[in-house]
Amino acid sequence: MINNKLNPLKIAITGSTGLIGDNLKRFLKKKHIVFSVVRHKSCVEMNEIYWNPDNGEIDDKSLEGMDVVVNLSGSRLNRRICTNKDREEFLNSRVNSTKLLSKTLARLSKPPSVFLSASSIDWYSSECKYKVTEENGCNGNDFMAQMCKAWEDSAKVAEDSGIRVVNLRFPYVLSSVKSSIMASFIPIINSGVGGILGSGKQLMCYITLYDIVHAMSHIMLQESISGPVNMVTPMPTTNEEFMCILAELLNKPLRLRYPQWLLKILCGNSAKKLIKGNCYVFPEKLINSKFQFRYTDIKSAMSYTLGILTDNNKC
Repeated sequence: MINNKLNPLKIAITGSTGLIGDNLKRFLKKKHIVFSVVRHKSCVEMNEIYWNPDNGEIDDKSLEGMDVVVNLSGSRLNRRICTNKDREEFLNSRVNSTKLLSKTLARLSKPPSVFLSASSIDWYSSECKYKVTEENGCNGNDFMAQMCKAWEDSAKVAEDSGIRVVNLRFPYVLSSVKSSIMASFIPIINSGVGGILGSGKQLMCYITLYDIVHAMSHIMLQESISGPVNMVTPMPTTNEEFMCILAELLNKPLRLRYPQWLLKILCGNSAKKLIKGNCYVFPEKLINSKFQFRYTDIKSAMSYTLGILTDNNKC
């Protein structure tokens, strides 16, 4: 239990150089003491903790007395999965690292009060035709869904030891850097060949980095929140709306529409998700805990992400 919410917390983060981790670390350092869990054994600096999940190595003594541990490790989710080797890398980079961290935290004499571990809304079946919450959603049968299940299950050792475990189910994270879906569309639209994908009616669940880091900070202090949490804005967008608004903000035309057969040629296995889209995932736990999203429509979310100030997103 985190007793005093006014005192700085000691927080350890794996994956702190990634898109979410880097932004979370910079945000939390304003009020808390943040430690990066890193893979370089030599020259470990102050506020760094060594681990190597590939070799099963971790400096468990340095994790003693942490208030919060955040696990964001794993190869990036938006790359192509074409071969069995890709699938194995995706699975192992998440499951093995989470297992190591979970087992280590469970045996500490002074374990953290809460363990936040990354997951994805890909856990849900894309066949769901209703508003999906953390309570009513069903697990999918495809590779990504089953990978997410194994990913979340690998944190169970920590949960069984009495640590509050939260599985952060992330959607598309809006960012202008290369590792995000929004960033991948920007040069395409700027070059004049951007277009609507398939029918354009498929849903896209998303969240801004601003709302992610504030939601994660909120969850750390909300002891009633545990288990899976949908880290999504309350209202998803459609692919057509997503592409049209992005083109509008970039001051570029959007005249093309890419049919399904062409997407399969251009994108390979990745086309299935682009064509099918997400189910309607709803952040029920965040809403019930009184968390307030700042960017709840796609235009203000994109404007914030691109650094375009509008009446809706001025600080």
